[in-house]
Amino acid sequence: MQPPVFDKFQNEDRDFKSIGKSLWVYFAVMLAITMPFSYIDNGLSAIISIITILITIFYCKRKTKIQIPGSIYDLNCSVKELGKYFILMTGFSMAAILFISIISTVFTTITNLDIPQADFTFDFSSLSGWLFLFYVCLIGPIFEEVLFRGAILRTLNRYNRYFAIIASALIFGLFHLYLEQGAHAFVLGLVLAYASLKTDSLMVPILLHIFHNTLTTFTSFSMSLTTIDLLFRFACMIVALIWLSNHIKDLKKEYQEDPISYPFFSRLFLRFSFISWFILFILETVVSFIVG
Repeated sequence: MQPPVFDKFQNEDRDFKSIGKSLWVYFAVMLAITMPFSYIDNGLSAIISIITILITIFYCKRKTKIQIPGSIYDLNCSVKELGKYFILMTGFSMAAILFISIISTVFTTITNLDIPQADFTFDFSSLSGWLFLFYVCLIGPIFEEVLFRGAILRTLNRYNRYFAIIASALIFGLFHLYLEQGAHAFVLGLVLAYASLKTDSLMVPILLHIFHNTLTTFTSFSMSLTTIDLLFRFACMIVALIWLSNHIKDLKKEYQEDPISYPFFSRLFLRFSFISWFILFILETVVSFIVG
């Protein structure tokens, strides 16, 4: 008698359903915690975000039954390679910012409306401002990476590598809800997911995410720092585009070794949980346009 053939798709419905529900678990917990408060400052927002994302991580890992080995928290790459990924992430991020800025300018010219952005105002005269800074630059990146490049990416990677990279990045973008921030997060998610799988490390995207948020935050405090930051980002963008042109054949070869031949995207994103999240994303965008 032939031994039973293992079917890697036998848990597809459970995994895809669990990931979609995880987004709604995050939203539901966030809503439940914030409802009792008439006013939420940045410090309280940081605490609520920590509690909410921890619950979401626990739910996602439990439902997908993904096992993340402790070795994944090792760096698994040299400092030089980590620097390369940081330059690539910063460069592609700058390309995304330029593209979004062009779209935003065209949109504003036509409609006289500004594309809404998330407000990251730091008030260092209070503990609340410092707590929010600590969350944005350290705690937030760590927990987001454990969820998105840990539980979600590793779960999707059971099925196909490039599907996992693209899908997890899209989910990461949707998670941010704001249109401009979400589009930028999608590009960051692509690089973070690629680097994480390439090095088989969760520490790599954690450090990259921390570096990115810290650089973005502190260079916004001074016009001179902002100018230096822009020059650095433009230089990184040139390097990233040169890298892409030199490695496009290698990327195609990698894809050909494990092509996306199964309709993974439709199987994942045409579920009710994701369709309703797309609707929430659109409604949030529309409302933010109206409210300003």
